[in-house]
Amino acid sequence: MKKRSVALILTAVIIISLYFAFNKGLFNAFFDVVFLNSSELTQYAVPESGKGTGFFRHSYESLDETGKQAYALILQSVKEHPQRIRIPKLNSEQLNAVFLALSYDNPGMLCLGSDCRLISRGGKHYFIPTYSESVDICKARTLQLEEEVAKIKAQALEYKGDYEKEKFVHDLIIRNCNYTYDTEKPNVNSAYGAIIQKEAACEGYSRAFQLILAKLDIDVRLVTGKAVDEIEGTVGHMWNMVVLDGDNYFVDLTWDDPVSQESIIGYSYFNVTGDMIKATHLQIQPQIECVAVKHNYFVKENRFFNDTDSYFENRVKSAVGYAYSRGEKSIEFRFDSRATYEAAKEKMINGDLIRNAYELCGLIRKNSGFTLNYSENISALTFRLYLEA
Repeated sequence: MKKRSVALILTAVIIISLYFAFNKGLFNAFFDVVFLNSSELTQYAVPESGKGTGFFRHSYESLDETGKQAYALILQSVKEHPQRIRIPKLNSEQLNAVFLALSYDNPGMLCLGSDCRLISRGGKHYFIPTYSESVDICKARTLQLEEEVAKIKAQALEYKGDYEKEKFVHDLIIRNCNYTYDTEKPNVNSAYGAIIQKEAACEGYSRAFQLILAKLDIDVRLVTGKAVDEIEGTVGHMWNMVVLDGDNYFVDLTWDDPVSQESIIGYSYFNVTGDMIKATHLQIQPQIECVAVKHNYFVKENRFFNDTDSYFENRVKSAVGYAYSRGEKSIEFRFDSRATYEAAKEKMINGDLIRNAYELCGLIRKNSGFTLNYSENISALTFRLYLEA
């Protein structure tokens, strides 16, 4: 647009409208830009981040110094719902980065709406936010969320290691939250939706996981990209990245929640590498290298196989017996390649391996008839047995 100047008053506006509906693949930003100089700003505190703070503000760390200043000024004021917040001069790219960083780093911040403006008058620059609810409603919901997260944290702290704590949170969210395809419903894209309302889309699952793990001092962040969906094709998606023992892992709670099977918790996308999800998760941002397998669920549980020798057969029998004795309804196995997967499937379905496993654990009587129920996730190379005859 044209720059306009008046002798005594200079005005500029940057408008951003962000629509976070990753399941639908929608992300829109609109900018109208004029720049002016800024004078001295209000003092601000550098946002806490890292071990011991309850926050891992990776997006903040990626901002330039001006963006960090704007981020901090907005963060310290926005909970009171001011009409405007004084910040330094930003261009459209900087404002977009700051707005995204505020959203991505702060899953417990429920009030900030999906669009904002930046106006400049007389050499001063103001962030003009929108709010999803009134300040009183936001404060009440924030308190409700904080209290519930504190309860979950206390339960998770009963587990010794970070992997065990992470798995507890993964399982709790999947067990208690119902997935919805309707991203227009109130709060389904927030941690509040997943934890309090117990209904969320992928964004809500991811933000809830991020919020709780950060309080447990586990390094975690949001990840966005495209997912190959069997029903809708390629769609926008959000999931997480965690750091355990210095190694990065992807975690996708949404895809570990079998929508049609409420009593089942999946682990096909729990602590996986980039190679493990490259067939279904595309255009990943930020670009993070995840190559470690030490804390992958199937590796930890000794259910990951690269051949189908006697060790595989013995492990399947042992794992089936252990799962059945614990009252579990199903059990999953993962394989290193499609060839290993098909060979294992042949042994389990057409051979006597599963019959022998079921007889050993007492699920069926010797030489009795039974129905083998299973499901497949070929893209993840995982195979699930249902422990029923």
